[in-house]
Amino acid sequence: MATNYEHDIVAWATEQAYLLRSGKLSAIDMEHIAEEIEDVGKSEQRELASRMAVLLSHLLKWQCQPERQSSSWQRTIKEQRKAIERRLKKTPSLKVSVNDSEWLEDAWGDAISITINETGMSNFPESCPWTTEDILSENWLPTSGRAKSSAPVKSALARYEKELVIQHEKLYREFIIERGVGSKDHVASSPDSYISYLRSVSTLIGSDINPAVLRSEADINNISKKLEGKRAPKTIRNYCSAMHQYVAFVKANGL
Repeated sequence: MATNYEHDIVAWATEQAYLLRSGKLSAIDMEHIAEEIEDVGKSEQRELASRMAVLLSHLLKWQCQPERQSSSWQRTIKEQRKAIERRLKKTPSLKVSVNDSEWLEDAWGDAISITINETGMSNFPESCPWTTEDILSENWLPTSGRAKSSAPVKSALARYEKELVIQHEKLYREFIIERGVGSKDHVASSPDSYISYLRSVSTLIGSDINPAVLRSEADINNISKKLEGKRAPKTIRNYCSAMHQYVAFVKANGL
């Protein structure tokens, strides 16, 4: 009897490898094999995105916290750059992602989430202020001197009078983790990505994210229309995925 993919993936993989090597193609689990092959590529993309987010976060902290600049931060920045370089050499097709402005925007969103969680700071630029060439350059840092390091970032969002919030953010995070976001999710590389997407939506529409604003498909459609022209279509689709998760969270908790 064929091993069930959902019940024991290790035994399933061993069995499928045997069938393929034996030429018993009619017996293989074609659909799940295709999914696994596809996921190999997505796993590489997620790994690259994760390393880019960590790199961007450290560059951002270097700029915003000059008093805490250290050799440890420099070492992490150097290590992430080398890891990204190795991955691009190993898988040249990933260079398309690195040069994609939408992909970099998503990585920037993850970096902001990381930085907020680690520093408690907020009001960062919506879009990455640096070029990909600078980000990956071996010796480049976002500041040339400590005294001026945080000015560009702080001034970028000075026009916002108050900090917008995601109501029930902690519970929302727990909810999407339980739903498996960040493992084999096809949209976000981590729960932090969805948090970042909602923060971006909040900033763009000038409103907190809460059950009164976002509780139905109609609300998602209305907000999406407001975002048209402000972000690339792919990015808006990512935002919609995060909003769908929030609506599901609101309904599941009767908020």
